[in-house]
Amino acid sequence: MLAWKSHIDYAGLKALSGSLISAIKRVSNPDFQRISPAYHLQLIKNPIMSLTRDTFIYRGALVIGLLPSFFGLNSLLRPEASLKSVEFPVPTDPESRKLVFGLMRIYGIRNVVVSFALTLIWLTGNKRFVGLGLLGALSMVITDGLVSKSVTGGGEWNHWSFGPVIGGFVAGLFGWF
Repeated sequence: MLAWKSHIDYAGLKALSGSLISAIKRVSNPDFQRISPAYHLQLIKNPIMSLTRDTFIYRGALVIGLLPSFFGLNSLLRPEASLKSVEFPVPTDPESRKLVFGLMRIYGIRNVVVSFALTLIWLTGNKRFVGLGLLGALSMVITDGLVSKSVTGGGEWNHWSFGPVIGGFVAGLFGWF
């Protein structure tokens, strides 16, 4: 912490160019250190990145943010296998099959885009933004579980099992523990 003293070397101030930084530097305080302009600009650009990048919770948030892309790619490339993994019935009628596979591809691209957005938010280095992004992912998980329960009468815990994990990361990112 900087401790300012009331004694200022006025003779020394006259010798300097008169800039504010030079005047502050002449305060009779041996603990005062000047921050270089380049370092100051770096702090302005990424004020939170240096504090959070190396934490377990922050890196874990990236892993949580990447998970939807794996489910999304599975839904895009293998809609039938993805339907079976979430315990949805695979229709046998060709028209119904075409419709359901199309919806699975929409579900897949949604997951890929959400994962991409969460990764971009993570790259900002702001813990609060990452936590808010994960809250959006939490709402997606809850909604998917509710839809699964209403359509098949079960399978909601395939989605809801991610809820407590995401909630824990959100709490950590918000500093609640």
